[in-house]
Amino acid sequence: MKDQIKENLAELEAFLLDIEILDQLESRLNVFNLFETLDIHRTEIRHSNVIAWLMKPLENHGLGDIFLRKFLQHTYLGNKMQLDKFNFSMLELATIEYSDFQVYREWHNIDILAISDDNKIVIVLENKVGSKESEHQLKKYLTKVEQEFPDYKKLFMFLTPDGDIPSDTENWIVVTYNQILDVLLKAMDLKKSALDTRVIDFLNQYIETVRRYVMREHDLEKLCREIYYKHQKALDLIFEYKPDVFLEVSEYAAELVASNNDIIMDICTKTYVRFIPKPVDEILPLEGNWTKTKRILLWEIQNRDNRVIIKLIIGPGPSQIRNNLFNIAQNHEDIFKGRLRNITDSYTQIYKTELLSKNFHEKMDIEQIKETLSKRIEKFFLEDYIKITDIIVDEFSYTY
Repeated sequence: MKDQIKENLAELEAFLLDIEILDQLESRLNVFNLFETLDIHRTEIRHSNVIAWLMKPLENHGLGDIFLRKFLQHTYLGNKMQLDKFNFSMLELATIEYSDFQVYREWHNIDILAISDDNKIVIVLENKVGSKESEHQLKKYLTKVEQEFPDYKKLFMFLTPDGDIPSDTENWIVVTYNQILDVLLKAMDLKKSALDTRVIDFLNQYIETVRRYVMREHDLEKLCREIYYKHQKALDLIFEYKPDVFLEVSEYAAELVASNNDIIMDICTKTYVRFIPKPVDEILPLEGNWTKTKRILLWEIQNRDNRVIIKLIIGPGPSQIRNNLFNIAQNHEDIFKGRLRNITDSYTQIYKTELLSKNFHEKMDIEQIKETLSKRIEKFFLEDYIKITDIIVDEFSYTY
């Protein structure tokens, strides 16, 4: 055992002393990036916003129509046969006036829609970053655009990081983020003397964001693999003991709840913390088929799906007890928030509120998470919890 500890320490020391290779990685990551700071680097809607902004000829980016013009021309060159079929030509795309193009976001749920009434052209761009095409989604968009613009030439583009194939290959053209960056870099080079330095900084940060988080830049991946292969044992050891934020959240939530003298703790795990007020536990028969404790009614702090919510749940048990509890909730709709409208045969939620929102672990560090959780649980106990406890104690009745 001692020999293993010594070996592990030696591996960690060698890893920490390999300053040169770690400095290479840090130099790539330790650069200010607006998209990372705002935590929007992986958000599909933000990428669509930037692309739509670049496509607008009269926007304040200073690129004019260069991005849109080059984007369509490059798309034509890569899909010549398909676009010829739709009566597009390189000559047309090179000579038409682009200034009247209007670009819209979320027009009938379409990510980006660009329209030129003068040229009678409609461009549809569906953007997928980290998500998949929904069933019949492209067909619905195609039908809607054809209905609204019957006499216009139409170009349907399916944009993904890796060139995923759309369900409708006859009408939709594959576009990749690599093409977006190629066009953007060319447009910036053509307009470099006229661009505001703030725009250049913004665009460079966006390019870096796409390369790192959307396209998984090859050089960065190569460097990370090199570090891992060289220090595999040390990194595996670090991963083995890395903090588990979700476990910490559950343990901390259990501590906060258990500190209340009016509480009886039930079964707790990484994904849920269960408890019941003592006054309620004293009046409810232990005839449930839910947990080993035989309780029918339990509060449950659920820590899953990257969010934390608290629910009051009626579990399986005698129907008379379950119906009595459900009727109490129905009679106090203003207090029993988020309840189900009908009772089920097994588990029925009669209260729900959110403690930590979706993907909280990406927006806050562990200390901020604990502080937020503490404040919200305290507020819950001072308000809804007391009211609900009093109502159940006052109104519950059960006759054997």
